[in-house]
Amino acid sequence: MKQILIQLIMCLCLVGVAPPQIKVDYRMYQSPVRNQANRGTCTAFALLAALETFNGFPSDLSEQYLYAQVKSRPDVFMNESNYQEGAFLHLYIETLQYSGTVREDQEPYNPNAVIWQKGDSNFEKMKKDLGKTSLLDILSGRLFSYKIWPEIYTYRANDEAKDIEWIKSRLDGSAKCIPVSYEMKDRYWAFHPATRDHKIDPSDFLAITDNDKTYNLKFAKFLHPDIIDRIRNGSVTATFVDTSFQVNSGHAVAIVGYDEDGFLIKNSWGTGWGENGYGWISFDYHRLFALEAISLTLGEVRVDEWQTSQHQTKEVNKMDIWLKSLPYEFQNSFLNTRGKGISISVVYHGNNVPPRFQTITYKIYDDANNLLETAYGNTQGIYDGFLSGYSTIILTADTNSFPAAHKLIAQFTTEAGQTFTNTYYNISAKNQEYRAE
Repeated sequence: MKQILIQLIMCLCLVGVAPPQIKVDYRMYQSPVRNQANRGTCTAFALLAALETFNGFPSDLSEQYLYAQVKSRPDVFMNESNYQEGAFLHLYIETLQYSGTVREDQEPYNPNAVIWQKGDSNFEKMKKDLGKTSLLDILSGRLFSYKIWPEIYTYRANDEAKDIEWIKSRLDGSAKCIPVSYEMKDRYWAFHPATRDHKIDPSDFLAITDNDKTYNLKFAKFLHPDIIDRIRNGSVTATFVDTSFQVNSGHAVAIVGYDEDGFLIKNSWGTGWGENGYGWISFDYHRLFALEAISLTLGEVRVDEWQTSQHQTKEVNKMDIWLKSLPYEFQNSFLNTRGKGISISVVYHGNNVPPRFQTITYKIYDDANNLLETAYGNTQGIYDGFLSGYSTIILTADTNSFPAAHKLIAQFTTEAGQTFTNTYYNISAKNQEYRAE
């Protein structure tokens, strides 16, 4: 009777509970949701989701090329007793520093499932896994690629990866996207609504045994608020209420926000999953099943200096110079004001050596052709474009809504002395690229 009364009280307490307040939501900073299809490439998608939030980086990087770089490493495919698709986050760290990836149009993604034959060696399986990506291309490298700055990142595994306060602190800082890998049951995730009021949560499938009594996890948490800690330290036993929920694989996603009791994640299963490709996962699930997490701080556009002299050209095709926009939010603690603007950077869409710019001038106009602002791309110091994408901030104002630029006229002068002007239209405060018209 006592247990029934407690359960009734708990149910009454839950009636009319308001949804948890969203603390951070960086969906505006994200590139479009992708679809990995029936491939084990989720880690590449999660990692590149983070790189695509960097200034000067394309909004669509090649998961295919990055995945191929990792899986073709001899220490990866030769050390596996039975080669399988997929790879952990930590295997990508060195690759992202020294090989990186390229634009999606330079190495398009292959969504087709890999078909292996009985008797295929690890090397044969690896070649089929790479699809049309050439091993020779991987070994020879590219003229330029997109990488993370060496050792300017924080990688955590196991118990450290389960630290929700650390991830929240990174999101409260400069990180807009944190790749994370989880243990999971694929079908449970695939058919879960993953909404804010019905997050991916262990109470869906775990029961707790304590002193010969078994409770569902939600009720056990009501009795013992520290039940997740008890599960982790082994003082209580957690069992699956149904064997069909048992963990059978791993999956990587990107954390892009949080509310009072869970993380907002960007998945790579297309826009038909969750909330247009995004979903919610509870802190309890994270604390039990997170395996790895990485906070990426700085990106770099790296040019292969050994090949530069053979491929350098003086003339730049002006149509290869695209702009990228991102939201920009600021807080002036001295004046106690907050505001918004647009972050602008340059993305090179050619296949030769990217140009270095001496000056960049932006003139921004409204739809009545009135000049609103003149801005200048950052070409000074160590972050001279190979690191920052020659970024600048435009149209900042103390306002609650993000601005937009109807027309932006940019004049570029390269270090080789070439000057040209491009016009871009309808610049908005979201992760998007623009080609000159």
